[in-house]
Amino acid sequence: MAERLAELTELAEKVRDNTACPSSYAAYVNSYSRFISWFLINHSQLISPAFANHLESVEGLSEKQLRVRIKPLLTMKINDPPLLFDDFGLYR
Repeated sequence: MAERLAELTELAEKVRDNTACPSSYAAYVNSYSRFISWFLINHSQLISPAFANHLESVEGLSEKQLRVRIKPLLTMKINDPPLLFDDFGLYR
């Protein structure tokens, strides 16, 4: 069962990696890094601690420097979501 799940996960990753052309993918990563850097600057309490640990210290960095740190994380296969959507308070 676990082996089958691993196979399906690998297949899903291959499909996901091949669904966007490189220029679209680059635009997506750029936009998403701007979005996450805005949250780091303005609402850092909504950044998940696990994702923040991957960034290390961001104190004193400019938005551009933050984006440089964030972009590689968006292209890596990590299981730590950047934002704590449950803490947004949208459904309370």
